[in-house]
Amino acid sequence: MGAVESALMMAFLLPLLLAISWVREELRMVEPRTRFGFGIAAFLGSAATLFVVFSLLPEPAAIEGDLLLMMLLMGGISIFAGGFVLSIVLISSAVWQAFKRWKFYRSNVS
Repeated sequence: MGAVESALMMAFLLPLLLAISWVREELRMVEPRTRFGFGIAAFLGSAATLFVVFSLLPEPAAIEGDLLLMMLLMGGISIFAGGFVLSIVLISSAVWQAFKRWKFYRSNVS
């Protein structure tokens, strides 16, 4: 990987990590069902983004010399990766919170 590819990767990954942490923090106090729904939506959106990127762009061998196509590929892959990580975080936190609420309810009712 050359210097241009590394710079492009960092240019797309840093805002992506900030966006993931911001969304997770904003949805921290929301009901588990809402977070689970947002997680499913993020997963479907990231899968659709990956499909669109790979169907519209040419094969990677043709992208080697074109900086614009390289940026589009890196951006699409970064959006996919961010949506996928965000969906995993939201779904797992919603399931964990629902389990903790169920456990608390079960211990207080008995």
